[in-house]
Amino acid sequence: MRAVPQFIRRPWDYLMHDSMRRNSIFLMLGAAVGAGIGFFFWLLCARLFRAAEVGYAVSLISCVNLAAAITALGLNNAVIRFLPHHGRKAEYIGTVFSIAALSSIVIGTAAIMMIGLLAPQLLFVTTDPAMFVTVLLLIMVSTLGVIADAVLLAHKDGKRIFLKTLWGYPLRLVLPFLFAGLRLQGILLVYGLTALIGLIYQGIAIAKQYRGQRIRFSIATLYDTYRFTAGNLIGTIFGILPSTLVPLIVLTKLGPEQAAFFYIPMQIASLLTIVSSSSAQSFMAEASHEKTNAAYLRYLLRAARHLFSLLVPAALLLAAAGTAVLHFYGPRYAAAGETLLVLLCISSLFIGVNWLGDSLLNVQKRPLAYGVMNATNALLVCALVYMSAAHGLTSVGVAWLTGQALTVGVYLALQWRAVRSALLLRA
Repeated sequence: MRAVPQFIRRPWDYLMHDSMRRNSIFLMLGAAVGAGIGFFFWLLCARLFRAAEVGYAVSLISCVNLAAAITALGLNNAVIRFLPHHGRKAEYIGTVFSIAALSSIVIGTAAIMMIGLLAPQLLFVTTDPAMFVTVLLLIMVSTLGVIADAVLLAHKDGKRIFLKTLWGYPLRLVLPFLFAGLRLQGILLVYGLTALIGLIYQGIAIAKQYRGQRIRFSIATLYDTYRFTAGNLIGTIFGILPSTLVPLIVLTKLGPEQAAFFYIPMQIASLLTIVSSSSAQSFMAEASHEKTNAAYLRYLLRAARHLFSLLVPAALLLAAAGTAVLHFYGPRYAAAGETLLVLLCISSLFIGVNWLGDSLLNVQKRPLAYGVMNATNALLVCALVYMSAAHGLTSVGVAWLTGQALTVGVYLALQWRAVRSALLLRA
């Protein structure tokens, strides 16, 4: 690094010589690459497929994400929190993967059978065997991917999570041309195959970490984590409801084309959620290696500074460039989603606080509070969106922003003692 200019070397040293910042950066890079490829993937889909097919596809992917959150059973956060100090790591991992695989098949099948209750327009999935199998495999791959990410993060190996994105996701820029003739199912197959390639890479990386150890099933390894896992299952289900149910609400209230016009700005704004989730997950992984509340608060302050030093300028930049970005998808996408995108960018600042609040509750081993807070957020956001969706996408954006801001207020009230201690610690 001696030959590298100091204006490059100093930021590099700052980011890479601290494990929390380093892992958060790798998580952000991986998610940013995935989101960037996703931008062009949906751009291709918008050109190669009808808007209604894109609308159905994004709605089904939302259902898959919701189902994967349920079938993971809250085990992903349990892995991050408890694996660092677990005495039987290999058996614990084997048990978690086995349970997640089984639940993705059983609960995933039940979820698909009930999909018509969430969105009657998607009822065709239950009667078309090929679509049924495609969606079920998507759920299974997504569930195991969530668990694999958690295992790598528990080992502070964010680099591997970044590299798995490079293995599969670039194919999303090629395969849509080959699968265009399959219409809706082609979009889903491209999405699933590329995720599967990344999962295979993760599996190889985890197997290398535990080379020579016997990875097997042992339910006894979960005995100390049942309560935490149950609370995280409830919290995770509620936590993902806003991003999964809101597209379905838009689909039901405004139709498949408006669902597509909503989903694209939401996908673009998800770039900002990458910063929040990566910082919060790295904070949780790092603080889980500690055992005192004072240490938790020190890491929380560092995570908050790191988060907002990146999030605020990124939100301003994305809001300013929103119209130009949306025009890549077509004039109709830009006209419908410009204001919505700005509202989602503002919302990201509140979402960042909520992500840190979630991670702090998990570090504190407060699963009940974690579940209640995520339920509160889901209720506020989804209820406000449901009541306002009929008035158009701008109203949906205002409702989303209002729900996230109200949740921040509840978090501050719940964690007032911790917030006050953190401020005193900073002083």
